[in-house]
Amino acid sequence: MNKTLWTSTIYVLRDKQLLPVVCFVFSRKRCDDYLELVKGLDLNSQEDKHYVSQFFRQALSRLNESDRQLQQVINMQEMAKRGIAIHHSGVLPILRESVELLFQTGRIKVLFATETFAMGINMPARTVLFDSLQKHDGKGFRELIPSEYIQMAGRAGRRGLDKTGTVIALCKGDVPSISSLKGMILGKSAQLQSQFRLTYSMILNFLRVAECPLEYMVSSSYSEYHSQKANARDIIATNKLRSTIETLHQSIKSFYTDELKNYFHQCQQFWNIIFQIQQNLINHDKISHRLLDDLLKCGRIIRIRNIYEIDIPAIVLDGSFNSTGKNINHQRIISVLVISQSTNHLLTDLDRLILKENEQMFILPVQKWNININNSEQEKLIYQIKNINITDLLDITNEIIPNIKYNKILEDHWNHRMNDTFDIELESTIGYDKGLRQAIEKLKLIRQNSSNQSIASNRFILLNDFLTKTSQLSLLNNLHELNLKLENEIYINVNENFHHIRKLKFYENKYNQMNERLLSLQTNLQTSYEYESMLEVLKKLNYITNINILSLKGQVAALFGSGKELLLTELIYQNLIDCLTPSEIAALLSSIIFQGKRFDNEINDDNKKKEITPALHQAKQQLIAIASRLDQIQRDYKIPTNIEDELNFSIMSLVYKWAQGAKFYDIMNDPDMEIIDIQEGTIVRTIMRIEELCSDIRNAGKTVGNSELVDKLNQVTTLIKRGIVFAPSLYFSETITTL
Repeated sequence: MNKTLWTSTIYVLRDKQLLPVVCFVFSRKRCDDYLELVKGLDLNSQEDKHYVSQFFRQALSRLNESDRQLQQVINMQEMAKRGIAIHHSGVLPILRESVELLFQTGRIKVLFATETFAMGINMPARTVLFDSLQKHDGKGFRELIPSEYIQMAGRAGRRGLDKTGTVIALCKGDVPSISSLKGMILGKSAQLQSQFRLTYSMILNFLRVAECPLEYMVSSSYSEYHSQKANARDIIATNKLRSTIETLHQSIKSFYTDELKNYFHQCQQFWNIIFQIQQNLINHDKISHRLLDDLLKCGRIIRIRNIYEIDIPAIVLDGSFNSTGKNINHQRIISVLVISQSTNHLLTDLDRLILKENEQMFILPVQKWNININNSEQEKLIYQIKNINITDLLDITNEIIPNIKYNKILEDHWNHRMNDTFDIELESTIGYDKGLRQAIEKLKLIRQNSSNQSIASNRFILLNDFLTKTSQLSLLNNLHELNLKLENEIYINVNENFHHIRKLKFYENKYNQMNERLLSLQTNLQTSYEYESMLEVLKKLNYITNINILSLKGQVAALFGSGKELLLTELIYQNLIDCLTPSEIAALLSSIIFQGKRFDNEINDDNKKKEITPALHQAKQQLIAIASRLDQIQRDYKIPTNIEDELNFSIMSLVYKWAQGAKFYDIMNDPDMEIIDIQEGTIVRTIMRIEELCSDIRNAGKTVGNSELVDKLNQVTTLIKRGIVFAPSLYFSETITTL
């Protein structure tokens, strides 16, 4: 399926003269997979093929023969001749640079790249294609935010060559809703957030320079600037809010009786229970779509909340998860036919704000649903096809209207909408659509029969089994009990009065939030507690004295800016690498540097689990013990830490072989690599970072006067700094840039 999709898509782009194209794919593995799928395509002329061959001949001439035989090198050359390539961090640096230079000359027509290709380098294309509009951010899948979309989509259109750029999103299954597309394309850019974090190295360096205390630096930071600015703004806003709340209290005093207070409170309980049931359905729908697919069949009568009306009958036109799509929160969208009153069609500005900031505060009175069916009221009815979410559901009845082609109604009318609600004009639309006319007549009859009828005892009754299985049946019982009590309460002007009470409660909630925020910003140093805790850790480890003066150990730690300063300092002071050979040192340091996937537990062969040398095995155990002790000390002072978990020994044997003089080709073709499965670019990046770390440790060795350690680190650098790993950049090659 994917092969056909990509092949046909590329051919269409070629025929419409929309090449070159950058295909953004949010996975390195999928980039490689897609390249494999289209390996049969050929988009370059003979002249372009000759140019690419010449280019690679010169670019790779600086590599030894075995490195030129690497599978990634061979594959990249072959596909680049055909005008197709990939670009991501798993690709060897020299190949990434080759792809960039060839793309600039127009010899690469189709490029599968990860998001990083859009950052920093000027690589415009005629077309940008998104493999998906969702990405995994480390916690879960989410829609692209406007800044991410604009950064990538902005690559479409070459200055001086194209009048316009073309952006395409592949919809492989689900079609994004119009609201989510609007939010992504036209939404506001995310506000800049300071990433300032206190580190031990930072504290130690500022303690060393007594003239510039850390508190001054933190108070001058970007994050503290915004905190102080927000602090001043909140003080003004809090005073205004207090005045507004006092005025509101005076204005509602005449009707805000104890009885109405109690009624509002019970309505609030009712909506809280409704919200909990809706959240249960949303959470279950993330695991399995079967329940709601069955309950929200075409023709099912449901009751929904629509602006200020509650319990409005609606007919489900399409409720299946796969066909209706998902909203921006990756939740089910339900297409319904509904009749509502024009008087309740628009939200006030304040209620729109309440719904946006805290939907649970949008409290409406709970009463029997009723309509006035005289002629003047009939003229105020609005017929709509609209999209709703699970959070709009107030009941799912057991009634289904059969024998109407609901899908055809959607196809004929809904697909021509400009937003998520489609108003139906009776004269011009219904008269020509028999199915729609039947559905509306049925819905009008249901509305009339529902008027002033109690639904308290059977609300969400179809969820009885589901809530029983999830031990939430008490929610339904409490809901029915509250519903019966509330629907018979009668108050004059209850909707208008509730509007004023909502306003008061919203402002009071805002006022309390601002007061809490102001209390948390009383000190100038926002991270004061964390700062004091980190100072105690440094004292415990003898990095500073009781009067905050650096010891020699503290001066060593201040040299490391990698975030691993504690671990590296302890590694030096406990003489962990003194008894190791240069090759063993390089292997051990890889466990501190490497951030890829762990493969230790996937090796079942005991022979492959054994360490390279006894000394390296012992050093590994000591390093784990040091990391564990550092974690425990920091946890004692309530500082979040995971130094031990960050150690990764997966490529220790690989780095050891490289330091021993093995060829990169032999390492990549080692049987162990079938288990480890790490891309060449990741290995190169790790070894380069080991060389940088050696430089830092060497400087630390000079500080403590350990000349033997300095000599060993020099040897480590000499052993690993060779071959394809440290191949010079093509951007500084005159023969390449002038080709």
